[in-house]
Amino acid sequence: MGRILFSKATTATLLLFITSLLADSPAWSFERHAHHHNHAVHSHTATDDRSDDESAMSSFDHPLFSGSLNPAEAAKAQKEFISEYQAARSKHHSTVQVYKKYLPLLGSDRISNYFEEKNPSCHGVLHNMGKAVAQLEPNLIQAVGICSDACTYACVHGAIKTIYADRVASGKASVASVQQELADLCQQPPVIPDFFEGNCAHAAGHAFGILGKERLSQAISLCSAFSNPEMHFYCEGGVYMQLMSQLNRALLAAKPKNRSAAIRSRMNFCYHAGQNMSACMRFVMHRFRKIADLNIIRKYCQARNGSARLSCFNGLGFLARGKILDGSLSLESLCPSDEALEKQCISGFAFVKKGYKNRERIAAACRSLGRSSSRRYCMDQYHGYLYQIGNPTLAEMSG
Repeated sequence: MGRILFSKATTATLLLFITSLLADSPAWSFERHAHHHNHAVHSHTATDDRSDDESAMSSFDHPLFSGSLNPAEAAKAQKEFISEYQAARSKHHSTVQVYKKYLPLLGSDRISNYFEEKNPSCHGVLHNMGKAVAQLEPNLIQAVGICSDACTYACVHGAIKTIYADRVASGKASVASVQQELADLCQQPPVIPDFFEGNCAHAAGHAFGILGKERLSQAISLCSAFSNPEMHFYCEGGVYMQLMSQLNRALLAAKPKNRSAAIRSRMNFCYHAGQNMSACMRFVMHRFRKIADLNIIRKYCQARNGSARLSCFNGLGFLARGKILDGSLSLESLCPSDEALEKQCISGFAFVKKGYKNRERIAAACRSLGRSSSRRYCMDQYHGYLYQIGNPTLAEMSG
């Protein structure tokens, strides 16, 4: 599966913007400009009316993207990569060093294709590849080019958070300046086509999770960089995803008496943690998706008021997606009849990332709804994509 095309205008705009932000940072080099797609390389004649910078951006030959091995060598090295990657995962070790070892040999494109062939929505596995890319190539444009759109931009998320966090750790920038830089960056034209504004805010949230020194309240406070409620929601999601392991360890340490108590404890945590319950529930409640769990969560949501209630039902729709898609639960029976709550519940279920592997099954669930207004709304959410800005449902649940 080929990586997607960067537009010259988009990359040029980003280049000029980042250059202006980081002109005093010698660690950031702009000698090459990332631009790749479907393994094609464009050449330009001397008569082209494009600037040198635009011509330089027209091809992308970074070795971390293409690798250095011939096909036979790469096939052997890929087997070794898979073995070492799986061994690291089984021992709960970081996979960053595995990626750093094999990126120069195999290239990000081959590694990404391996994971995407197994699962097109392979988001979680490539965050560490993005971190490895950033450590090997700390130029933001280069790093984004190496990552491209792999695994729903997970690699890009990992690269952005690492590059900005490292700038603060090295003393080249303050937390406040990086907070503002990321907010400004996310208002620019897309880094790559379909890298929606909210996707950038989610990546910023990952960085804030690190810059907040892994303290949740401090990290979420950095999301105040985004005044738009949807951008703030996506930013919070990035924080929770970044801190998910630590948060789950802390919640387990409370040693709840039973599963019901664990659910209520985590729901209470999400109620008090940030501005948006749904952003929290997606990463703290991910292991509680049985029918009995969903019933407990639904009752909890009913007991909330205002925007917390709306957001809670949005999170419920998200958590119930698997049971709805496997036929164990109907969307209509899950979502309340109250119009505002039903919309949130439907949106949590149907508003998914671009490239989500079960999109057609989501459409079928939408068509199964009894009321025509509910079917229309569900299909409207289905036709949108997570991280796009302009979904009124997300703004409404943010209060």
